[in-house]
Amino acid sequence: IFLIMQYFKDFIVGDLAEAFSGYAFSAKDLVDKGIPVLKIGNIQRKNVTKTVDTYYNGEIVGKLEKYILQQNDFLIAMTGAGSVGRVGKMHDNNTTYLVNQRVAIVRPTKADANFLYYWFSMPFVEKYLYSLGIGAGQPNISAKDILKLKIKIPNRNIQTKIADILSTYDNLIEINNKRIKLLE
Repeated sequence: IFLIMQYFKDFIVGDLAEAFSGYAFSAKDLVDKGIPVLKIGNIQRKNVTKTVDTYYNGEIVGKLEKYILQQNDFLIAMTGAGSVGRVGKMHDNNTTYLVNQRVAIVRPTKADANFLYYWFSMPFVEKYLYSLGIGAGQPNISAKDILKLKIKIPNRNIQTKIADILSTYDNLIEINNKRIKLLE
């Protein structure tokens, strides 16, 4: 293990990615049709579900463009008992989605995006994020809490190799789950 650890270096997440809370929509902005808005409830079992119950019926211009879910983004729930620290990523996204407040958008900049997602989705990291939110009342974490996390990771090439292997297994699991549903 000591031989392997020499290839890992210490970083702070803020050196590897941006993290910020989704947009604070007002109640009048949210309607029954339009551009889908992702909330904490969409983060389920390491994925972001595409089924939404709230939409934004306006133009995405100016400051709203920042809150569009991008291909390499992943989300972290920042509020709620049982929710804080939950991590999810949307796969095969062909639709424009906006992200609501109290959901952190993590946008990798200097690390392999899939590797960073897999690191954050490890149970001990999710539990640690949850522990940061424990306090009086409803647990909360901030984007700053996420950015201050210390992480030990390998160089970019090794990150990509690890992420590719994990992605291959995830894809196989997804295909098999679809086959099982079809057979049922």
